Amino acid sequence: MSRPVTTSEFIDPEFYGRVSEGIKIINDITQGDCCGKDLTIIPIVGSGGIGKTTLTQHVYKKVQNHFDVKVWVCVSLNFNVYRLKEEIAKLMPELKDEKPGSPDDLIEQRLKSKRFLLVLDDMWNCGNNEDEWKRLLAPLRKAQSTGNIILVTTRFLAVAEMLEGLESEVFWELFQACVFGDEKSIGNHADLLVTGKKIAEKLKGSPLAAKTVGRLLRNHLDLEHWTSVLESKEWELQTGDNDIMPALKLSYDYLPFHLQYCFTYCALFPEDYRFESDEMVHLWIGLDILQSQNQNKKVEEIGLSYLNDLVNYGFFRKDMNKDGSPYYTMHDLLHELALKVSSYEYLAISSSNVRSVQIPPSIRHLSIVIDDSDVNDRATFENVKKDFSTLHKRIDVEKLQSLILSGQYHGSFVIPFGNLLSKAKALRVILMFNASYDMENMSRNFSKLIHLRYLRIVKGYFQVLSLSNIISRFYHLRILDVRQCSGHFNLPSDMSNLVKLRHFLVRDDSLHSAIAKVGKLKCLQELRRFEVKGQAEAFALRQIGQLEELKGSLSIYNLENSETGMEANLLNKRHLHKLELMILHKQNMFLKILNHIAIYGSYILKRMEAPLAHHGWWNKFPPLGELWLVNVSGEESLSCTKSQSFQNLKSPQLFHPSHSPQLS
Repeated sequence: MSRPVTTSEFIDPEFYGRVSEGIKIINDITQGDCCGKDLTIIPIVGSGGIGKTTLTQHVYKKVQNHFDVKVWVCVSLNFNVYRLKEEIAKLMPELKDEKPGSPDDLIEQRLKSKRFLLVLDDMWNCGNNEDEWKRLLAPLRKAQSTGNIILVTTRFLAVAEMLEGLESEVFWELFQACVFGDEKSIGNHADLLVTGKKIAEKLKGSPLAAKTVGRLLRNHLDLEHWTSVLESKEWELQTGDNDIMPALKLSYDYLPFHLQYCFTYCALFPEDYRFESDEMVHLWIGLDILQSQNQNKKVEEIGLSYLNDLVNYGFFRKDMNKDGSPYYTMHDLLHELALKVSSYEYLAISSSNVRSVQIPPSIRHLSIVIDDSDVNDRATFENVKKDFSTLHKRIDVEKLQSLILSGQYHGSFVIPFGNLLSKAKALRVILMFNASYDMENMSRNFSKLIHLRYLRIVKGYFQVLSLSNIISRFYHLRILDVRQCSGHFNLPSDMSNLVKLRHFLVRDDSLHSAIAKVGKLKCLQELRRFEVKGQAEAFALRQIGQLEELKGSLSIYNLENSETGMEANLLNKRHLHKLELMILHKQNMFLKILNHIAIYGSYILKRMEAPLAHHGWWNKFPPLGELWLVNVSGEESLSCTKSQSFQNLKSPQLFHPSHSPQLS
């Protein structure tokens, strides 16, 4: 599973109450004593939710131009030096002439004569083992430059001053901003301020609590609601000056029930896990918890609206990948809350606690994480394997609905995990991450999983994985995700029996074109490639005629093997944004196809060898975004590009025509 949760990107609209701390750290880094030292470690210490990462992001943004190399790493709970150095090396820019080597070698090469800034965010136990810490610093001390900085955020470092809660007046400003947004809204609800002030005093100066409770109050700007929050018995459970868990629990209690259910499922994932939006929605689809009264709204749209609601309530944070796609993360205290409120049905087991963990008989959702740092010697490895081999006797396996397997486990665990799968009858969701054994051995245990709705395999190893004998029995399967797998798949000839399949996510488009009688999969949303194969009914063009939910891109090959393009029913495929038509001859049939397309987006028309002889045809095109013509023979004029049909056309693209058309 992927980390990290935090990044150097600073998202919050305003930086509340940490100005003095920020200025001091920035000055020390840019013009203070740090500049003349080889390496300075600056710890930022404080309780959970107090704003350590936010302060560090602010500092990072202000000082980054002073450094040649900048690396931000979110550290796992288990301080594994080798893995951490691997991650640091991976995030450093590669050199053109660098020599392959260990993480130490790569770090030393990439930092030579360069000033660096390293952030180790959310480090839990870095001070517990001095030798481990020295091993981590060893390659970093060889940078041969001065002014190098390591910023460490942690709850537990024994040295340095604690980062306290925000001062009361500054915190009150932050709290009001989280609730009201602007001063005008504050003025319109002056009757709430006295009660709001009393609630704010219970939040211990924690920015995280201000955001979650503030958004809870923002949804109901009335005194009755605010008074009920203030008088909640949850506050009586506060322990200590920094305990904000009751505040977070209160925010959870006021969530709509469907959002509570969606939130609690996150307890199965490791702390600091990074969710992609479709991954989260697919999980909820697999559990069949996305319901709507609106029949015109897709279940995926409902899932995204739930996800946005959880962001708005402050339970998830939304960030953007470099490619512009969103991802979502959860604060570690909110993850702790998810574990707390879900403990009756949800359980996460690791290789370090498998023997000692208490397993309630009500458990329905199980996550197993094997960390190689917990099994680094033979004796421990054998004990862990033995403990997992008896796990199926401690759990009511037949009632399990979800199973997540992750970590660096290998073939020795196939038997204990296989025992779980072979006895499970009610599983809806199976996620398998980073398996280093042959997946073919594990898949043999899938035969009883007739209720399976979501199967995802990430980085699974296999040369050939045959799904022929098992997958066509999964009549309830909605999502099959193998896009992050390497190896060759054998699909069953009757895969079209999976009539509820919505997503078939693959790395190789040819898997899509191998589905016989794909027209039966009327819910399918991904079909990147379809090949018309002679007179075979199973691969006739009419097979895609009823697939009205297709989205993204679609390539249709061998159109010359079809009598007419009308049977593709392209007019009704409104969710496509890119269409690629591959045809060799038969100009008349090609023009008929174009008359029945009404898709907005990008069109690629390839391998056209017949000329477009009559300009009148251009007026019958749909409103295209892009038109690509390849290998068009003859000299034609595209004079109609000013017509209604081409009002959305950016520009016609002409590639390698034998006679270039004249554009007028």
